[in-house]
Amino acid sequence: LRQGEPNWAEHSAMFSSVVNTALIYEVPLVVWGEDIAFEFGGLQRQESKPSALEIDNSDLIKEKTIKDWLDNDVSERDVFFYTYPDYDKLKEAGINSIYLGHFLPWYGRRNYEIVKARGFVGRQNGPLSGNFLDYDNIDEKLCEINIWFKYLKFGFWRATDQCCYDIWNDQMTRDEAIEIVNRLSDEFPKEYFQDFLRFHNVSEQEFWDTVEKFRNKDIWEMESGQWKLKYPLK
Repeated sequence: LRQGEPNWAEHSAMFSSVVNTALIYEVPLVVWGEDIAFEFGGLQRQESKPSALEIDNSDLIKEKTIKDWLDNDVSERDVFFYTYPDYDKLKEAGINSIYLGHFLPWYGRRNYEIVKARGFVGRQNGPLSGNFLDYDNIDEKLCEINIWFKYLKFGFWRATDQCCYDIWNDQMTRDEAIEIVNRLSDEFPKEYFQDFLRFHNVSEQEFWDTVEKFRNKDIWEMESGQWKLKYPLK
């Protein structure tokens, strides 16, 4: 509730647990997919590089560490796999970590076609609410609410992300994207909302109270009892 980013702990564990496991079992090479900041935008302040050794230094983690959440009930021992190892320790152990996207052309739609030919199927009920694609981020139930918070803060979320990626890869025009984004962006990710509430042990009222704390009033305005973007995509 304080963070306004429900998947922060999940992302922290995802990066830290993999690299800690590599240290424990002396695995010399860790291979990730794409460099998220380079592919999708974010806190990219310099040219992207193949090394993913500092993967925890990203938009997903920001300046926080798991130690910010320690209290009398949670000790450092409890959060070992949420704690990213020291960079020097990784170098001394000879652990290399790379982004595969620097060695292969990285495009989600192309990746999907490759795995589809090998048996993978998209979401059988069609795209999730607010989504244009039926195969993107369908491996868990919590992420959609997390991404939807981006809509409150920045005025865009899944549909914009997915359409921009297709535009970059010459698979869609801007006019086509505008129609899709304006049609889908106001959809709330309802499919797993109750699962989200149960997992985080919050009531629906607590959720909506928290939502309003993070709504960016610079880009949203109340109109006829409903929140509307001040600057819709045109």
